[in-house]
Amino acid sequence: MPTWSRSSKGSTKSGKANGRFSVYLLMFRFFIEKQIRRKLEPYRGIDGWLTDEEALGLYRLASKLPPDATVVEIGSWQGKSTFCLASGLRSGKVHAIDPFDASGGFDVRSEKEYMEKKAGHDLLARFRENMTARRVMDKIVVRQGVLFAVCGRFQSYRSLVHRRRPFRARLHCRL
Repeated sequence: MPTWSRSSKGSTKSGKANGRFSVYLLMFRFFIEKQIRRKLEPYRGIDGWLTDEEALGLYRLASKLPPDATVVEIGSWQGKSTFCLASGLRSGKVHAIDPFDASGGFDVRSEKEYMEKKAGHDLLARFRENMTARRVMDKIVVRQGVLFAVCGRFQSYRSLVHRRRPFRARLHCRL
């Protein structure tokens, strides 16, 4: 049974109206997601380990950042996630930190796979080619090296002032 509600224009039957609104809202969300997926389609041509859902999530997170935001990505490989972040930014920069040597950092188990995928290619050159070809290089600042070498000082801490507040890790770095 529909319920009645009072609005500034008088009484309205909210059951059918809310149902139609929900359908329109779902259609709008579907349309927006389809547009975003189309915009992200070029990421598929970049080597990496990102799923469609992760790509969409990175894009959405970056799109919600304020204007002139700074995003720091640690471990860029050939730029698959970097592309998604840069595509989502309205303005600002993505600082892509990576040694671009397939060393794997502290991930010793994956180093063999990284070296096989590198196959003698210059990873930094490939990264730049990928970002330039996809027209996002103007939003990216490349920082070649490991995090500790790229950042002048590194400090991480947790803020557990209140149980309801999420864990916060802050990176203090001169970019």
